[in-house]
Amino acid sequence: MKKQDTAAFSLIRCDTEKKAPALAVRAIRAALFFAGLLTAAQGAAGIWTNYGWLWAAAGAAALVWQSVALGLPRRWLRAVLPLLCLICAAVFSGRFLAGAITVSSSAGETLTKATGHILLPLAGVGADAALFVAISAALLGTLCAYAVRWSPTVCGLLLTALSAALLALIKPAAAQPWMAVCPLCAALLLAGGAADHKESVPMLLNYGALLAAAGVLIANLYHVSVTEHDRFTAMANDSQFGSTTVEANRGSIYDTNGKILAQSATVYNVILNPSALTGVDESKMNADEKERQIKTVAKILSEELGADYTKLVNVFSDEKTKNKQWYKVASKIEKDIVTRIYTRIDEEGLAGNLVSTEDDTKRYYPQGDMAAAVIGFTNYEGDGIYGVEAYYNDYLAGVDGKIISATDGLGNEMPFKNDKIYAAKDGSSLYLTIDSTLQYYCERELANCVEQNNVDNRACAIIMNAKTGDILAMATSPGYDLNDRNSIYSKKDQLTLEKYKEENPDDEEGYNEKYAELREKQWKNKAITELYEPGSVFKVVTGSSALEEKVIDLNSTFTCNHSIQVADRTINCWTAGAHGTQDFTTAMTNSCNPAFIQIGQRLGIEKFCSYFRAYGFTEPTGIDLPGEASGLYVAEESMGIVELASCSFGQSNTVTPIQMITAYAAVINGGYLLQPHVVSKIVDNNGNVIQTVEKTVRRQVISEETSAEMRQVLESVVNNKGGSNAYIK
Repeated sequence: MKKQDTAAFSLIRCDTEKKAPALAVRAIRAALFFAGLLTAAQGAAGIWTNYGWLWAAAGAAALVWQSVALGLPRRWLRAVLPLLCLICAAVFSGRFLAGAITVSSSAGETLTKATGHILLPLAGVGADAALFVAISAALLGTLCAYAVRWSPTVCGLLLTALSAALLALIKPAAAQPWMAVCPLCAALLLAGGAADHKESVPMLLNYGALLAAAGVLIANLYHVSVTEHDRFTAMANDSQFGSTTVEANRGSIYDTNGKILAQSATVYNVILNPSALTGVDESKMNADEKERQIKTVAKILSEELGADYTKLVNVFSDEKTKNKQWYKVASKIEKDIVTRIYTRIDEEGLAGNLVSTEDDTKRYYPQGDMAAAVIGFTNYEGDGIYGVEAYYNDYLAGVDGKIISATDGLGNEMPFKNDKIYAAKDGSSLYLTIDSTLQYYCERELANCVEQNNVDNRACAIIMNAKTGDILAMATSPGYDLNDRNSIYSKKDQLTLEKYKEENPDDEEGYNEKYAELREKQWKNKAITELYEPGSVFKVVTGSSALEEKVIDLNSTFTCNHSIQVADRTINCWTAGAHGTQDFTTAMTNSCNPAFIQIGQRLGIEKFCSYFRAYGFTEPTGIDLPGEASGLYVAEESMGIVELASCSFGQSNTVTPIQMITAYAAVINGGYLLQPHVVSKIVDNNGNVIQTVEKTVRRQVISEETSAEMRQVLESVVNNKGGSNAYIK
């Protein structure tokens, strides 16, 4: 190859008779040569990103082509390759140091900016598409140059411009302004690198082999860039972008009159910065002063937060923590405590950045133990785990926001102002059907009942609007304070724990298990989670079913001789005496067991079981509270005349209190079985009602006429029952 041929360069045609000045030609090729160095370095530094290795290969190829075009000797190439390695190593080192040096270091910031700008073109998901366009344009430009006898550089530029325009139409996300530089640079490097030689067979063979290899590469790039685009986009986003969560504010809970029952407030996490002392040079703070500050801050935090003094002192000497900037000492601390800590730190003259705080939220329950079993509470992460806090957690929690920013290879945020911010959506608030006044009296009287009757396994009470299904009050006694829910409030359970500890002083694990068991029981809402035999209150179900089936009427009579024989069983009445002959209303007033056994016998097993199902005793009520249980009952195929007899007056079968009151409401409200609920409406953080909980009728069990008869009977029971403390106003 002649030297003058290698220097030949024509901007429009490949005829070597009209040559550009040799100096200008070599200057352009030298510029392209050093651009090849930069491209190779970019590719090597971004090797972990999509197609970083291809950028490195493109740069290396450009170096070889331009070296041949410049007529450089082989020894020069041997000198360039180590230089390329040094540049790549420098970029890698810069990336590493940028992540290792602290944010306060100006050197670290400079390195981050420098290496970040180098890699920015590689960070977008369009980089692979741009590279595809670049290589395609360069290779096709070279081929066209031999077809139309134009300069490969000019052909490459024209094809690149056309490809970039098509790219902008087909895939706008890849056509960023800075991305236009990538295909342009690559086209100049690859297409311009081909010396404008006269055609020869070896050269055509070389280009044929190159084009064949390029075809395979382009096909693979098309597969990855287009066919597998979505998958690689997700992979690129995962590795190249970091996100910071912006927590949404949890909604509040109100009673039916707007009285606050639960709300969130700002609290603080206390953070210790050991490096504020361990990282200070002794010329600025001597060892004695460091030791004084360490002991003083440990004393302040241990006294104010209850933290372990020795552990705090050791934080400054432990190899794992002494150089840290962030060490959490305590979580969810009230503002007044934080203020005291800062005041004492200032008074002692401690380092200003030694202690810091970060905002957090804490759930408060202003009414303490009121409706605790209904409201429930949140866990440490702020998610509801009991009561309406759990059932409506998705509404209350809201949707957290995000700040998405570009990150470097070490996960550090890049110093560019192109973050995407997705604002948090605060949670909605709940308005309950609970009336605080009714709830107060319900809880007070229930607590008196538990104490007076020495109740073993707690008690519960429900006040329900029979026409709508609204729960106006729901209480479990003993209850617990929602703000101090880990304490045991039942005196009986307290004695159980004390006794266990006395009998098993060394069994700490067993004690903790017992404590956890009793605490879990305390948190449960007895009205919906526990089963019991309803007893005489169930007689309204048997009676209303028999009236509906017309196997009895209000004038039907039943005889009570204190006991009744059923098969081989003798079943007694609850009273020691005999009620004699009585009509239906009198039998209900006397709550006579033999009378309702006779009513059950007239109803029959099939009809009894049919109404048992219709009144909802074989399924949950669907109340909007978590953990609702369903009753255990004698199945129709297993029921005999003895089981029918006992079930008729409320024994043998077990139900939940909420099932029982829901059935009772159906007896008197016209026969409609309703779905009970404790929430009346959901309101967003702007005060707009987004959902109203309406009355839900599951089915009609008995007719309006039968229901009216039952209301008459039950009113008579209340008015004529001597010694009763109930009356109808």
